[in-house]
Amino acid sequence: MGSSGDDYGKAIAVDGSLNVFLTGYSDGTWGTVNPHAGGMDAFAVKLSDYTLSVTISPSGGGSVTGTGINCPGDCTETYGSGFSVTLTATASTGYTFDSWSGDLTGSTNPDTITMDSDKSVTVVFTGASEQETMPQIAAGTAQTDFGMVSFTHRPDDPSAAGVFGITYDTKNYKIGTYDPTTEGYIEYNNLTIEPGKAYWVLARNGLDITYNGVPVSLLNDIEVKLDYNSSTGNGWNMVAPPNGANYLWENVEIVEYDSSGNIVSGPTAISALSDPNDYIDKRLWRWENGSYYSDAYFLEAYQGYWVKVKKANVHLIFPPSAQATLSNPSTKFAGLFSKEKRWVKGWIFAPRSATADSGDSPPLPMGGLSSAPEGASGGCFISTTAY
Repeated sequence: MGSSGDDYGKAIAVDGSLNVFLTGYSDGTWGTVNPHAGGMDAFAVKLSDYTLSVTISPSGGGSVTGTGINCPGDCTETYGSGFSVTLTATASTGYTFDSWSGDLTGSTNPDTITMDSDKSVTVVFTGASEQETMPQIAAGTAQTDFGMVSFTHRPDDPSAAGVFGITYDTKNYKIGTYDPTTEGYIEYNNLTIEPGKAYWVLARNGLDITYNGVPVSLLNDIEVKLDYNSSTGNGWNMVAPPNGANYLWENVEIVEYDSSGNIVSGPTAISALSDPNDYIDKRLWRWENGSYYSDAYFLEAYQGYWVKVKKANVHLIFPPSAQATLSNPSTKFAGLFSKEKRWVKGWIFAPRSATADSGDSPPLPMGGLSSAPEGASGGCFISTTAY
């Protein structure tokens, strides 16, 4: 209140027009017109107003509702400071909700935004499900034959059976992804396919994969959560481009959240992080012919890679500005610069390739195919890690 005495705020009140007031009492003196001369008296102060603007992309893809919002139609509203607005996105026929962008991010629906400044939110819808055919998986039986694959669509049925469509047995297949929280691999029968994650695949006779799903947007920031084992410090994650684009690793970003989902740090581009830093090992690992290499700089769609996070609640952000092609001169230069740095560092300190026993590389893939009769259970997954 700015009085010469003491002011006591007691509660927040909201009227029918969504104005927010601080209520309480004061024993000070304040005011110049009909001033209050002191002694206990109640007050109600209207807090600052802020405007929320909602945009739908693409137009016709769906609608958004919330307190005072019914978009399209009514896509802006003014609220008092501190008011929490819950927004709910509803897709039109033939579309699917994808994500929020702007001052509200992620794919939680409904989601809530707090009005502490003017805010702008875009809701992104994607088109109907379509058939997606993956690049063919080459035949192989040994551990060195494993390939890392990733998916550009959100599958209609995200179970491994719904995507791969095979009768799984370890005589003919090994399919799984790594979970640092358990320090082991999640095998086919318990697997959920997610864009932005990578998966090991080994198939005796090769494998063709065709499934139905909704393509992930190329036009918006896509977040990928990184898992972390706080008990052991294990932060190895199998990651990939979350859509059909290729990305330059140095322009991918990281963001850290607290346990309530509020941003603690970032978003910050990988290239802007110090080395080392508190969030992530800046190296991007690739697998080739049975060895790991830490010289990757370019994430290709449908491929997989490894990163190592250093704490919980860190996400990767894949912004459209990080998308790139190998034919782009700046991408080639970044690749040469990255490889040169890795080569010099490796020449001085360590070999370029590494296995899981070296103390500084990702876990090895699951073992080669079983020679047991069809239907026999698979062998134990390798959970050796480097910290």
